[in-house]
Amino acid sequence: MKEKTESPFKKGHKTIHELIKEVNARLKTNTWDGKPFISPKAGEPRATKDFMSSPNYFEFIPTGKPSTRDNTLHLNISQDRFDAIVAGHKQIEYREVNQENMGKYVDVRESSDGLILNNPNLQEGEDIRLDAYANGIFGFVPRFYEYLKISVVKSRVSETLRIKGACFLPEPYHRGGDFRMDYELPISDAAWEKAEAEGHDALQDLLYRVDGPDTTWFIGYLIEK
Repeated sequence: MKEKTESPFKKGHKTIHELIKEVNARLKTNTWDGKPFISPKAGEPRATKDFMSSPNYFEFIPTGKPSTRDNTLHLNISQDRFDAIVAGHKQIEYREVNQENMGKYVDVRESSDGLILNNPNLQEGEDIRLDAYANGIFGFVPRFYEYLKISVVKSRVSETLRIKGACFLPEPYHRGGDFRMDYELPISDAAWEKAEAEGHDALQDLLYRVDGPDTTWFIGYLIEK
């Protein structure tokens, strides 16, 4: 059973129409025809066709303003990933999106009339929650950043690059396809402990349901060199 957590959404003074107008000026979304699609896989170093054409991909429209604290995403990364990005070998940096960091990666502004921004490709009737699979459509829109500042852990080395766009990706299943599960299904402590001891793949096998309504989401930032 999932624990209830405090909502990350922050109520503001703008109407939902004002928020939508602002987002449309900053983000360009692919239009989805409602047909099944192949989700891009988290971990790919370069943008694939599945990444760029995904209904979860948002192009970030540049404003031309210089990097500031407000329009720059700061991420700490390892030295090898830093070197690969700076050299142009790695175009995408991924992060898991969860309840604790949602406000860093997702636009969590709430309108004055209590409405929130949703991915326009989300189908009517689908659950609007962070961990919903929803036919492979992430329910929300990314927080807009114009730049990404990457810094090496425990080092003063850093680099500021422009973000071209971002794509939300469901967790991949190690046997292929998207990882789907059902948080509401009971699992015994013994089964959980056994799978946990065997590792990531065993945990996925324990939790996986072919038609599961839940998943874990990642965001991949496409970096311009």
